[in-house]
This record gives sequence, C-alpha cells and structure tokens, in this order.
Amino acid sequence: MWQPNVIAQRPCAFFDVDNTLIDLKSMFSFADFLQDNALLVPAERFGAWRERLTGLFSAQRPRSEINRFYYTLFEGVEVSAFAEAAQLWFTTLPEPDAYTKPAPLAALKALQQAGYNIILVSGSGYHLLAPFAAVWQVSDVLCAPQQQKNGRYTGELDDLPSIGQGKAHFIAQFLRQHQISAENCLAFGDDLSDFPMLGAVNKGFLVDPPAPTLVANRDAGYEVFTTVSDQNCTFRQYVCL
Repeated sequence: MWQPNVIAQRPCAFFDVDNTLIDLKSMFSFADFLQDNALLVPAERFGAWRERLTGLFSAQRPRSEINRFYYTLFEGVEVSAFAEAAQLWFTTLPEPDAYTKPAPLAALKALQQAGYNIILVSGSGYHLLAPFAAVWQVSDVLCAPQQQKNGRYTGELDDLPSIGQGKAHFIAQFLRQHQISAENCLAFGDDLSDFPMLGAVNKGFLVDPPAPTLVANRDAGYEVFTTVSDQNCTFRQYVCL
C-alpha cells in the first residue's frame, strides 16, 4: 500500500492531476462510475445532486464552490466503502496510455530521479488519488480535506477546497511542515485556477492550457508547455536529451 514518504528539506515539484498528468476529470469520472453501478449513493440522491450540479455549472459558479458542493454527495458514506469503490473505479479505467500525458509524466519521473519530492495537488479526494500516487510512487498528496466523523464522511470539508487559492494554502502549510523553501520548488498546472499554486513556488509551468488561460497568462508570464508540439522543449533541463 502506498504511503507518503516526504524527505524534509528537499525541493518539491507540485503537480496538478486532471488535465495536467491525465486527460481525465477524476472526480466526475468516479461519480459517473458510482451512478452507473448503483454504488454508495441512492439513485434519488444522485438525481437531486446532478440537477443542482448542472445548475452550478450553468450559472458559472466558482470552481471552488462546485468542488465543495461535489462532496455533499458522500454525506453518511463509510470511508472504507468509499476507498473500496475508488480502488474498483481505478481498475476499470482504460490502459494508462489511453488517458495519461506522457511528456508531463516524463518530467515528473525526471524530477523524481533528480531527488525532488513529487507532490500531487488536486481538488479530488485522497482515495481517488491514492491509486495514481502508488503507480507513480509520489511523495505525498494534497487534496480535498473531506471531513470524517465516526468512520463516515459528513459531506463537508474541514478546510478550503483544494482549488485556486486553496492549493496555494495547502502548499504553504506543507512547506512549513517539512521545512522546505518555496524558492527551491516547481509547480505544474493547466488552468487559470492553478495560478495561485504556480505562484506559490519559485517557478510555475502551464501544461496544455486552454485559450482563456493563455490570455490570462499574458500578465502572469508562466512558462507554457504544449505536449502536442513543443518545438522549444520547455522541459529540456528535465526530460529532453
């Protein structure tokens, strides 16, 4: 079983997961899997939850608000049952080549070999990320702080959603805890909501950002890495020969 293995005072490389390392929305893929297989959550609750979720997206509510709402679906669900369902979901995914992004994963592995702590940072829950953490042998996971009581999820979060400023918040906590300087760290994301995370460390990279994020990056100035055609090989110092 995978366990965190952070080495204090070593530099870190923080990686967003969805659309950065994988072409998959892990939270919503998991919810679809549960609904399709009638697991964990009654059908009636799923219906009401889906309707509200659609409304939040239609109203273009902040991603942090949508992320917090997502976890209300699991109110009363046993943590152990959630973990088992998450592992089952992971086993039903296609072969990794079908959804992973080779170039960012190569950067992850190169930085790992260079001695960096590799940290996944995501709005997904711990048990959704743990299978990826095990396969990639990362050092730790910063994720949605799902509140638990008596072995069950309450449907609430104990802290900020791990989205936007929440990612920067958890990175700052992590660096203090492990006595690591942000000046020695890197971060990788794909979306405008990842800007706080990229700005929380010395150097930030955008991986295959969508057009609105590219526009916003004119002011932010993060390095852009396009995995389809990277003529300048932005990650040369990590993965290019």
